[in-house]
Amino acid sequence: DIRSFGGLSLNFPLVTVCMNLANLSLCGVPFLAGFYSKDLIVELACQYSWGVFILCMMFICLSLTVLYSVRLTYLSFVGVYNGGPSISVCESDHSLIGPVVILSFVSLISGPILSWLSFPAPVLIFLPAFLKWAALLF
Repeated sequence: DIRSFGGLSLNFPLVTVCMNLANLSLCGVPFLAGFYSKDLIVELACQYSWGVFILCMMFICLSLTVLYSVRLTYLSFVGVYNGGPSISVCESDHSLIGPVVILSFVSLISGPILSWLSFPAPVLIFLPAFLKWAALLF
């Protein structure tokens, strides 16, 4: 239960940084792995004329992803410690921290590398300016 966590940033600074990188990637922040897939999907969806309702639903779903990530970060790292089960976990345990650091590093470099390998030539999608900025704003 995520509500039983809180204040983990004081006890687990490395996990906090890695989790925030994962959340930023999930939100589609530019130059992280999630940006290259999410931005292309959103731009291609905006390119087709599916109607205003479908576009609004897509942008609402993008907003809910960001809200969930912010909620997860706040409840587990920023909020007050609620006596959760994290007291028995230690950040110096390399069998737990090693995979977290490796996954964070991969989330940093995999987006640009896969994008460059998949699309050797730049993909140009022509959209109105408000739709181009809408994905980033949401």
